[in-house]
Amino acid sequence: MCSGFIIPASVERHASLIDFWIGRVFRLFPLYLFTIFLAVELHHVRRFAFSADVVNHPRRALLTNLTMVQNMLGGHLLIVGATWTLAYEVVFYLFVSLLFLAGLHRRSVPTAVTALLLAGAIGSFLPAAMVTSPTRATLGSVLCTMALASFVILRMVPSSPLPRVFGVGLVVVIVALVMNRPEPMWQALLLFATMFVGTVLYRYTTGEVTGRTAGAVLGVGVAAVLAVHALHLAPHREPTTGALLTWRSESLTFVVAYLVFGLGLLLRFRAFPRWLVFLGTISYSVYMMHTIVIYAVPWWGASQWTTWLRWVGLTVLSATVTYHVIEKPAINRGRVLARWVRQRRSVHTAG
Repeated sequence: MCSGFIIPASVERHASLIDFWIGRVFRLFPLYLFTIFLAVELHHVRRFAFSADVVNHPRRALLTNLTMVQNMLGGHLLIVGATWTLAYEVVFYLFVSLLFLAGLHRRSVPTAVTALLLAGAIGSFLPAAMVTSPTRATLGSVLCTMALASFVILRMVPSSPLPRVFGVGLVVVIVALVMNRPEPMWQALLLFATMFVGTVLYRYTTGEVTGRTAGAVLGVGVAAVLAVHALHLAPHREPTTGALLTWRSESLTFVVAYLVFGLGLLLRFRAFPRWLVFLGTISYSVYMMHTIVIYAVPWWGASQWTTWLRWVGLTVLSATVTYHVIEKPAINRGRVLARWVRQRRSVHTAG
């Protein structure tokens, strides 16, 4: 929901997909790559565990993990397990770029509602890994979807060749990645729908959507989350942790996120404690470093609480360091590069 709220605003502020993607690459990749290589080094000294797939295919795992969409390239080759969500993050950026190119980026309400409805309607009908493990039927579905979406985009984008080629290229990449995800299709669509619900809430803050409409979409989102999980999620054990997953526990995660985000939106004009704002500032570093800390730092005695407090403290400490040493300098370099590209483009246009 945070990404759905922020990313369309970033695209529209830049008004340039080149500037937007420079910002995203410098925002995400330096810290991400540092975390991947840190996990590899810790694995060599037996302080970080890899899955059997990564151990059996180390070169392929490393190469695919450099893309940030490794979760959608087949093989379950995640080096750092928590990074599976970043594939959805990147595909969402591609979605937003495509909508921006086609002039549909402000139609957030129908986009969010359509994604929520599709999550329930398509459900589990489309299998995973439709590209890397194809059958004649799945490959035909992928190609037909690409062709239909490309036809629609060609009707939407400007008639000049470059935007059309770029639009079709985005369609091909998006369809290939989404249809090759390892998760059920309903889960993937629910994640994308949640992002677009965040975009609707952003439209509310800009005055493009009324409070009643934004509240209705948020309510539809909560109802869809409950219905889709109840309809499609069968109780099962999560293979990594052994935790029992049910539709109640899984939908609760979404619903709490929806409600907390909605509450934060209502309180957005109030002042928050500086420590809370700081945690928001380093949140990406916290996200990337917490798995490293949990694996690398052993349990402290027999107490769960002392171990948990130790993990939290070390995560915040390491995230503070990586934010100031890696994340913030990379963001600044990205801004410098984007400014240089804008200047070159304006000189070329003037010439």
